[in-house]
Amino acid sequence: MSLVTELRAPARPRLSPRRRFSDGRPVIIGTLAICTFYVCVRIYEQVFGWYAGLDSFAPEFTTYWMTILYIEETGSN
Repeated sequence: MSLVTELRAPARPRLSPRRRFSDGRPVIIGTLAICTFYVCVRIYEQVFGWYAGLDSFAPEFTTYWMTILYIEETGSN
């Protein structure tokens, strides 16, 4: 005869309904930051495209367009 009369499974910790598996706030904030940056870039391009033009041989091209290119390339890495 065995002394063990009842077998029980080990108790599992239960997740409360309020506890989330992951927090999505950093993803949302990052997405909004990138979208805001590129909306500002688009507005900048629209304003200075008419003002300075898009001719790559003009000195204004280096001032207005290459600067924004360097900023975009640095930010995307």
